[in-house]
Amino acid sequence: MLMMRMFNIFLMLIFLLLVVTYGDKTEYIIEVNADKQGVQISPILYGLFFEDINYAADGGIYANLIQNGSFEFSNKFTDNKFYAWEKLFSKDSQGTVSIESSDPLNKNNLNYLHIHVDNPGVDGLGVENKGFDGMFFIQDDEYYFSMFSRAKNFKGTVRILLVNENEEVLDSRDLQISSENWEKYEVTLVPSKTTEKGMLVIKVMGPGDLYIDMVSLFPRNAWKGILRNDLVKFLKDFKPGFLRFPGGCIVEGDSIGNMYRWKNTIGKPEERKLTYNLWYSQRYPYYHQSFGLGFFEYFLLSEYLGAEPVPVLNAGMTCQARGATYIPLSKLNEFVQDALDLVEFANGSPQTVWGSKRREMGHPEPFNLKMISIGNEQWGAPYFERYPYFHLALKNKFSDLKLIGCVGPAPDDENYLNAMDWLRRLSPSERPDIIDEHIYKSPAWFYQNIHRYDNYDRNMPKVFIGELAAHDYSRLNSLRSALAEASYLTAIEENSDIVKMVSYAPLFGKFGYTQWQPNFIWFTNSLAYGSVNYYVWRLFSQNLGDYTVYSHLFKRDGEIFDFSGYIGLGSLGNTFFKDFSLLDSKGGIIYKDLFTNLNNWKILSGKFSVNKGILNSSNVEEPSLIYLKTKSLKGKYSINFKVMFKNFNDKFIIYNFLKDSKNYVAWYIDSNYAYAKLTYDGVDYQLTPFYRTNLRSNEWYNVKMVVEGNRMKLYIKNSDFLSKDEPDFVIEVNPKLGPIYLTTSIDKETSDLIIKVVNPSSEEVNCLIKLEGLKYIHPKALVSWINGSPRDENNIANPQKLIPNSKLIDVSKEFNYRFIPYSVTIIRIRTKPTDFPKPTVFSIRSSKNYLKVGDTLRLIVEAGLMSDGTNIDMSSALVYFEVDQKDTAEFIYDPVTGLYDILLLKKAPKDNRLKIWGKVSINGFEIVSNILELIVE
Repeated sequence: MLMMRMFNIFLMLIFLLLVVTYGDKTEYIIEVNADKQGVQISPILYGLFFEDINYAADGGIYANLIQNGSFEFSNKFTDNKFYAWEKLFSKDSQGTVSIESSDPLNKNNLNYLHIHVDNPGVDGLGVENKGFDGMFFIQDDEYYFSMFSRAKNFKGTVRILLVNENEEVLDSRDLQISSENWEKYEVTLVPSKTTEKGMLVIKVMGPGDLYIDMVSLFPRNAWKGILRNDLVKFLKDFKPGFLRFPGGCIVEGDSIGNMYRWKNTIGKPEERKLTYNLWYSQRYPYYHQSFGLGFFEYFLLSEYLGAEPVPVLNAGMTCQARGATYIPLSKLNEFVQDALDLVEFANGSPQTVWGSKRREMGHPEPFNLKMISIGNEQWGAPYFERYPYFHLALKNKFSDLKLIGCVGPAPDDENYLNAMDWLRRLSPSERPDIIDEHIYKSPAWFYQNIHRYDNYDRNMPKVFIGELAAHDYSRLNSLRSALAEASYLTAIEENSDIVKMVSYAPLFGKFGYTQWQPNFIWFTNSLAYGSVNYYVWRLFSQNLGDYTVYSHLFKRDGEIFDFSGYIGLGSLGNTFFKDFSLLDSKGGIIYKDLFTNLNNWKILSGKFSVNKGILNSSNVEEPSLIYLKTKSLKGKYSINFKVMFKNFNDKFIIYNFLKDSKNYVAWYIDSNYAYAKLTYDGVDYQLTPFYRTNLRSNEWYNVKMVVEGNRMKLYIKNSDFLSKDEPDFVIEVNPKLGPIYLTTSIDKETSDLIIKVVNPSSEEVNCLIKLEGLKYIHPKALVSWINGSPRDENNIANPQKLIPNSKLIDVSKEFNYRFIPYSVTIIRIRTKPTDFPKPTVFSIRSSKNYLKVGDTLRLIVEAGLMSDGTNIDMSSALVYFEVDQKDTAEFIYDPVTGLYDILLLKKAPKDNRLKIWGKVSINGFEIVSNILELIVE
């Protein structure tokens, strides 16, 4: 018996040993130390960029359902001022419908509609407008109609109707118009049915002449009566730090007359001068800007969002990408004055000229404008000449105002490099405070350039990435593109001491009206949804820490990239080396070579030869590589040599930490630029920006590279080195090579530790997470994540395919977590003994209790409370509704709330009664609301 017991214990020990040895499949270790503080994270890091592209304004967030309500449509492709309207004649009616301009409403809106009626016939004579491919009317909601009108010898009424695609009248109101002067007429209509293909009809019911202009139709529940509520909610839920507006290329315009001038966009809407949109084309010839959404509305929106307004002003030039026209410097003062006046409009006392205009529009308080961008994607000498005029005038009058300058439309082309040279030539007081970089690249680019800001010159202006998007195959809003962006954002957070703001672009895309994709948020007249990119960025924005803390990813058996290896030389072109020496940490010579032979070197690629003490490499098509066969180097050491290249575009290469032909760090230097790359498993990762060198060909240069662990100092001189010499370039290599990308930070308000991890690989990555520097670790952490397949996207058929999920997990000082393939994960760890709150109260009501088949009603969230007494945060909660008889009803999207809370009754339920309830999910918890019982008539 004892022997049997001993044998069982032995088997158990063997089993436990096997579990320990083979059961632990931890592949990587994430070390986090909250005591090691990194950089302060910009509190406005993640923001939004609005440009009127893809019908983002008129037909989009600007809630006016009427298209061409001012009868002003005109551009080089069309002069159809009657566009979007159709004439209506009833039986026996006689008269004419025309566009005239002899007696306009005002100087900015010259055209208007003239309806002359000889005989109104059976049912009047008039016009109809279908808006932007139909108007979405919701049963029982109110719609506010207005127009300016005058009459002449008119007897009768003007009938305003809402009708559906079957010409069924959903509501109508009559107006009495008799004045011969332009006056504004208003009426509210309430449709009796829901339709996605509605239209507005204006009928003149008596003889005479009626003149009409500035026709509008707004949902009463639009945000402040002017903007589409659900689209505003998408912006609000993002919790943006800033709002950049109004562009984008439309700021520049494609002609002087098309330049965006902010003063034309304020004041009464009927007095704002419409112009064609720069993004119009033969395919979209009727794309215009009514400026109902103007600078005042942008400021109001920024205020509501809690976002810093970042207006972009024209720099005195039209779009350079479209063949620029430049305002002469002698006439630039008008544009400079526009910038000065904008600051006064935003911040000035109501007693100032422009501050009084803000007060007249209903906002006497200042908007607290802190920054202005001068130009959009401008580059080259024309911009470099014009920017100083703005800088001097604005800084002299508003010294605290931050100015944003342009560095071109791409992050790495010649225009960008020239702009950086221009900035270096300026004194710090002459430079913009911030530069605006735009990055539209493939997903691969974002991984290969993830170190971009690690070695950015901290003495240069701060960085605002005003436009960023990964362009996947077919320009899809794919999960693959979102993962690339998220990986890049982890590096941006780690470099937030220099990168102060970043925003996706474009913001909106309307189906059937797009000039560009991918887009952050997609919509139709009756639907809106976030792309997976939106939801990933929203996770980052909603979980923004105050400062980063140390985190590092290891393989289970050590560093992913070890800072040890061999030293090598190479070229791309015809290059010569001599007088090579390798020195130890104290300056003692480890090795010296006068290149009489290559016995101590090994060639990995290309051709090398020696002649009279000179090593020559002349590879043209691919870099050559020869390395010194010493023992592997690590720690502190340096190399010295002389180099000369034959032609101005020849490069010499210095290899360090060389393991083999596919793993190393290398400097590439030619007559114009120097830059460093890390090559890992054959993939190149750019480590630095392109630094200017200004070296000459056919001239010997002394080169010294000092290595201290992961830090390298590079010296290049055409004379002997002196002890006081400063290095030309200093970089620190902090490899971010996957398979996962991470950043960690602390939220000072909650004391939460936030771990953001992106796994763009096809494999699950099992990590042991070790936490140091925390006095207390709550046993439950909140995890939010998004995952799917690389080409997955949200679309009309499945608008919520990829949205955040959440759950609570067990954590401790050391815990394992498996990061699933193709995923973005946020882990919030409480460092105080406070539970994550859970929802406790969720109640709903309906807009009515009785309905019949074909009717719709709205379900309204009446109350939502968390266990800590706060309201449920609807920006991160998932809310949906259910019925007991699923085949009788469906829930459709609500442009008022952004929820699927409109119930459409398709057929009568059993016993003519229907039960409805809601569910809310947040922080890994879900609760059910009260149950409503509706009666079907």
